[in-house]
Amino acid sequence: MTLKQTTPMPASTSRVVLYGRVWRWHFFAGLLCLPILLSLAITGSLYLFRGEINDWIYHDERLIAPSTQPAMALQRLTQQVLMEYPGELKLIQTPATSDRSLGLLIKQPHGETVQVLVNPYSGQILGAHAESQQWELIVKQLHSLTLVGTWANWLVEIVAGWTMVLVISGFYLWWPRGQNANVIKVRGSPQKRVWWRDVHAVTGLAGGGIVLFLALTGMPWSAFWGQQFGKISTAYGLGFPAYLWAKVPQSDIPLETQGDVPWTLEKTTLPISGQQGVSGAVMPIGLDNAQHLFTLAGLKAGYSIRLPMGPGGVYTALQFPADATQERVVHIDQYSGKVLIDTGYAEYGAVAKVTEWGTSVHQGKQYGLVSQLVMLVGCVALILLVISSVTMWGKRRASGQRMAPPPKRQDHKLTRNIAIITVALGVLFPLLGASIMAALIFDTIWQFTHREVRQ
Repeated sequence: MTLKQTTPMPASTSRVVLYGRVWRWHFFAGLLCLPILLSLAITGSLYLFRGEINDWIYHDERLIAPSTQPAMALQRLTQQVLMEYPGELKLIQTPATSDRSLGLLIKQPHGETVQVLVNPYSGQILGAHAESQQWELIVKQLHSLTLVGTWANWLVEIVAGWTMVLVISGFYLWWPRGQNANVIKVRGSPQKRVWWRDVHAVTGLAGGGIVLFLALTGMPWSAFWGQQFGKISTAYGLGFPAYLWAKVPQSDIPLETQGDVPWTLEKTTLPISGQQGVSGAVMPIGLDNAQHLFTLAGLKAGYSIRLPMGPGGVYTALQFPADATQERVVHIDQYSGKVLIDTGYAEYGAVAKVTEWGTSVHQGKQYGLVSQLVMLVGCVALILLVISSVTMWGKRRASGQRMAPPPKRQDHKLTRNIAIITVALGVLFPLLGASIMAALIFDTIWQFTHREVRQ
C-alpha cells in the first residue's frame, strides 16, 4: 500500500486562504456582537461623564456656597436628617471640597434606599432621591447588563472576548501587505459601499487600540472570568494583601456589599469588632469619634463611611478617588476604635496594581479629562464601527447576496493552527473559548447546508 502524496499549497494561495478565513471570522464575530457593542458604547460614553452630568442635573443639590464656619458634627447632622427620613443609615459620603454637599444613604422601613443630599454647615436638606431610580445606577446596570441578570453579564464577557478577536482580525485585514492600497483615506461618497468600508477601516485604525484596551480592562468586572482571575491572582500573592485579613477575626460579609469599592478588595470580608466597654458595658465609640479616628489615620476629604452592621460590625472608611494609587480602605473596631485593617494600593500585589490602574482608566478617572476624552474616542469609534459595518452589510445584501460571508476554503494546516489558537484562547478566556467552539460548529453546519466548501 502506498500513501497518497499531497501537494503543498503555494504560499500565495495559503495567504489568500488565511485572509478569507480571518475575514469570515471577522464578519461572523461582528454580526453576533453588534447589538451589545452598541449598547456598551452608548452607556459607556454616558458613564464616563457621570460626575459632570450629575452636577448639571442636580446642580442646586450637589454644589453649595463655601462657608467659613465649621461643618456640623456628623452625629447631630445625621440624627437631624433621620427625623425627616427615618430608617437605617447605611453610608455617609463626605464632601471632597468645601463647595460640595454631603450625601447620606438611608434604607427606609419599606425597603427603598434613598440618597439624601445635605449642606454640611447648616444641616439643610437639599434633595432626596431613591437610589434605584438614579440615572447613573441604571446606566451602570445597563452597561454590565446586570439589570437583566447574571447570565446577561456572562454574555457581556463573551462579547468582550469577541471584541478582542474583532480588533486583532480587523488590523490584519487592514494591513496593506505591500500593496498600493488606499488604507488611510475615505474614498467615494456615502452612497457607495467603498465609502463605508473605508470609514470602517480608518475608524478601526484610529480607535481599535482603545477598543482593545476597553475590552481587556473591562474583563475584571465580568461574572466568570473576573472572579476566577481574582482568585488566582490572590492565590499566588499577586492580588489583595491576604496577610492583613489573617490578623483579625472575619465575618462572612464581602466588602462589595458596601457599594463602590476597589476591584481588588471586592471579595474580602469585613472584620469583626470585639466587645470592649467601660465597666463591662458595651460602649460603641460613636460616629463623631470614628470620623476623628479616620482623620487621624490620614484619610483625605471625600471618603465615605460605612456604619457597623450589627453588634459585631465595624466602621469602614473607603477612599476611592480618581487616582487608583490613592485608594485606601480602613476598618476600625466600633467599641475600642482600634484600626483592624488599613490597606491601599501600596499593599496590593503586582497584578492587582495593574488591574486597579486599568479599571480606573477604563472609567475615565485616572487622568481626569484626558482619560475621559481618550475613552470617549474608543466609545465613538465603536459606534461608528457598528454603523458602518451594518451599512456595508445592507449594501452587500442590496446587491443580491444573502448573508454575504466570505467563502470558506479548505487548508488543513490552517485549520490545525486555528484549533491551537482556539485551545489557547479557551484556557485564557474559557467563555470565549466555549463560544468559539459553538461558532465553529455553526460554521460547519452553515458551510454544509450552503455548500460553501471549495475542494
